[in-house]
Amino acid sequence: AAAESSTAESREAPGADLAGTYEIVAMVSEGKETTDEDLALMKSKGLNCTLTLEPGGTGVLDLFGEKTELTWDAETISAGGKTYSCTFLEGKLILANGSSSLTFAPAGQEP
Repeated sequence: AAAESSTAESREAPGADLAGTYEIVAMVSEGKETTDEDLALMKSKGLNCTLTLEPGGTGVLDLFGEKTELTWDAETISAGGKTYSCTFLEGKLILANGSSSLTFAPAGQEP
């Protein structure tokens, strides 16, 4: 692991252009999709879900106030003992794990 960290420091991390803060725009949990209305209601009650990716390959996943540190690269995000595949499609970042997925858009943009 020591060799990996020195390599990461000597060059830009893969997918470094994905670094930034994202807000949830869609969620599927165990195959059940959360509606836009449900997401808007949660947001109105202060229940936000954000993803912050730092340029160095670390970050924070904030699921409705429960913050979990994460590590990431261009293909995966690992947080809270789970590893999510990471896809950037049409300006949105999609994290998938089994029958669940979280779709994020850059913060400050309307879905």
